[in-house]
Amino acid sequence: MLATEHLKLDSYLRTLVEKASFLTERLNHEVIPTGCKSDISSVDSHLEFWREVLAKGNDSVLQQRLAADDWDEDKLRVLLGAVEYPHSKPLPSWAQILKLVLQATEKPLSIDTESNSKIPFEPFYQPFIQVAQNLLSSRINLNILSEEAQKSLWSSLTKRLRNIATPTLFKEFHQFRSTGNPLQDFLLIQLQGKNSQKKYHAFLQHLSQKGLLDLFDKYPVLGKLLATAIDYWVDATAEFIQRLRTDWLAIATLFSPQTALQQVVELKANLSDLHNQGRSVIALTFDTGLQLVYKPKNMEMELAYNKVISWCNEHGSPLPLKTFTVYLKPNITMKKMMKQQQNVITLGLE
Repeated sequence: MLATEHLKLDSYLRTLVEKASFLTERLNHEVIPTGCKSDISSVDSHLEFWREVLAKGNDSVLQQRLAADDWDEDKLRVLLGAVEYPHSKPLPSWAQILKLVLQATEKPLSIDTESNSKIPFEPFYQPFIQVAQNLLSSRINLNILSEEAQKSLWSSLTKRLRNIATPTLFKEFHQFRSTGNPLQDFLLIQLQGKNSQKKYHAFLQHLSQKGLLDLFDKYPVLGKLLATAIDYWVDATAEFIQRLRTDWLAIATLFSPQTALQQVVELKANLSDLHNQGRSVIALTFDTGLQLVYKPKNMEMELAYNKVISWCNEHGSPLPLKTFTVYLKPNITMKKMMKQQQNVITLGLE
């Protein structure tokens, strides 16, 4: 990338950081209010929205709510107005990731016009997945995961990105293919056929070039959310693989003493709600058939439950209740339980 293009992209991203700044970031002075009066109509619109949401249109109720946090309408107007991201500060991590994505889209997307993919706008996510792969590979070796297991990782990330972007992409695609004349649109559909994908492929090509800059300029928070999702996903996935590497021998010794573990051959991610910056439950299967469930959370409650079940068994429970074989080490808890005659281990924070 030429130096002038690099500077233009950095300037574009700084503007995006300003436009996508959250209220907490404004309160924490991560961006600085400019006091510009040219955005009065925008501030009025935001303020009216606050009045409806917080006070159902009652201005006195809004004033009382603001006073509870030592605010007044003047302070709120400043917070809702234009802001500036200090030039002395480097771009936040999400903006640096988005920069990599935009650089990756300098070349046209590879769009298979014969593809029967059931994922809407799948090529749109290619540069995001590519950047995530590069970031993850630069942090940790993935050789303990088979190719199929790695594909499952990329699919899990695509699903997260789809959940964020799909509504906006559908809205933009509807506007892209519309001529503004409903009758003309109807006639074009009849002429081209209901199954024609010409407009769809044209839309994807549009997004792969300058269209992506326009998209995030129009929806700056969308760019922020997509890049933040990648940032969180890379951190959480690298942490998961590192923990698995660290405990590999211990897991093999405890749960597969007769057969060495070679690779994880199957992986299912996103099995729980996302928490703690994008972490979730992951189920994995080794080449020996051993199954694990990774839970990146505090396991004290489940351990306490296990002790209660053990106590019941020891004191004459009418039915033998299944308990977990628990393996503990600093910062990591693992438990083994039987489920349909398969071993399941849970790894999590102690």
